[in-house]
Amino acid sequence: MSPDNNDYVPNPAEPTPQPVTYTYQTPPAGGAPGTPMPAPAPAPGATDATGATGAPDMSGFGGPTGPTGPTPQPAGPGAPGGPTGPAAERARNNRKHLIWLVAVIAVVVILCGVIAAGGALYLRLRPDAGTTEITKTETGTATETGGDATIQIPSDAVNPSENELSVQVAQKVLPSVVSISATVQGEADPWTGGTSTGTSSGSGVILKSNGYIVTNYHVIEGATDIKVAAGDNTYDAEVVGADASTDIAVLKVDATDLPVIEIGTSSNLLTGQYVMAVGSPFGLEKSVSTGIISGLGRSDLMASTSTLTAYIDLIQTDAAINPGNSGGALVDKNGKLIGINALINSTSGSSAGVGFAIPVDTVAEIANQLIDTGTATHAFLGIGTQTITPEIAEAYGFAVDEGVVVNAVSENSPASKAGIQKGDIIVRIGDDKVTSTEEVFSAVRSHKAGDVIEVELYRNGTKQTVSATLGTDEAEQQAQKEQEQQQEQEQQQTTPDSGDSESNPHDGFTLEELYEMLRNQGLGQ
Repeated sequence: MSPDNNDYVPNPAEPTPQPVTYTYQTPPAGGAPGTPMPAPAPAPGATDATGATGAPDMSGFGGPTGPTGPTPQPAGPGAPGGPTGPAAERARNNRKHLIWLVAVIAVVVILCGVIAAGGALYLRLRPDAGTTEITKTETGTATETGGDATIQIPSDAVNPSENELSVQVAQKVLPSVVSISATVQGEADPWTGGTSTGTSSGSGVILKSNGYIVTNYHVIEGATDIKVAAGDNTYDAEVVGADASTDIAVLKVDATDLPVIEIGTSSNLLTGQYVMAVGSPFGLEKSVSTGIISGLGRSDLMASTSTLTAYIDLIQTDAAINPGNSGGALVDKNGKLIGINALINSTSGSSAGVGFAIPVDTVAEIANQLIDTGTATHAFLGIGTQTITPEIAEAYGFAVDEGVVVNAVSENSPASKAGIQKGDIIVRIGDDKVTSTEEVFSAVRSHKAGDVIEVELYRNGTKQTVSATLGTDEAEQQAQKEQEQQQEQEQQQTTPDSGDSESNPHDGFTLEELYEMLRNQGLGQ
């Protein structure tokens, strides 16, 4: 039997060898690197220093035969925990065990550190831990005291989870939001004398228990019949008053003890706070969506064939708003009304995560006027303007290349009393820079009647500032109503009488108008 890499097996025919002491050292030249070398032994038959009989020559063990090994070294220590002088493989195994042991210890230390850090973080964030104390204040915020600072935390921090919050808000608000369906009369057909009809759907919010409901004007614009679904009942509704310029309308149904929504305020809203939109998108009654306020102070103007609507200080939200949500509620985490959903910004006509609501402070002011008088008045300056473009400025030699030029001033208006003249170039109204006619409208509407504002303008190239006390547009509205009534009467006079078979169907139309109608119908040249 030949020896392996660790043990020597003596030849039975030879004299019994005495124990040989091995040392763990670098082998001499000719030996295998790292292979344990036996200590040199006396020649066969001789005796060593102890007088023991010599063992067979083991020089160069584990590799090709080489020169005699060096002078015997003292016996080296064994692997930790093992006997002195272990074999090479045992030493390697022991080293592996040592490495594993060190790795395990390191992992345990790291885990302990992570657990300790996590525990410290938990103790820091847990409301009732350590010296940190959280208390709700009367203003609806919570105060956390601990460390070197006092932090104001929104009261949401000590409220239920968002899912629980949404359920509570929905349960509170849903009974106060209604679904509206309106039959809308289209344009008159000059050939038959009849009119086309369609339907408009939207939402509304109950303001008073005796049947007053607020919605958007565009939901009921041109409606001849309005139905309101509230709870398990459907009511016929009449229009109490409507204000196209703010897109607000108030309806009245014959009902009592309706669930009234709780009115909040839009004066202290913050970007990022929780909101819920409630309404009937696509006719799906009692639908809710949640999100945050993603922007404040948005303004826009929208023109129709007969009116100009000024949307001032709109609330922007990412809560899903779709067709049918118009007139519905935007509420805060307490279920209080903070806005009436009105617009979306979308290329598809459906929610793109950018919706807008009219602030409740504006809604309440206009709705109260409509309930009390049937009409609403607004701040009024009394000027007509035209937007200045760089081309117009260059052509007329204006002192500035942006702003508006005054082309009309109403008699006895706030503008005329302030000394504003035709030809003046206005560049600022109050705190708002104006570069277009639409911005003049928005700047004036952002104030109230009776407010004193500064108007910055250029006259004959000289810059100056005048003060104007805003009035109301009541007289202007009355004049506009009279004009609309006159136009309606003129239209009725030119509409053919389809009920009289003997009447001339062309009566009331000129020959040129008839040819134009034929061309529109594809029947003429």
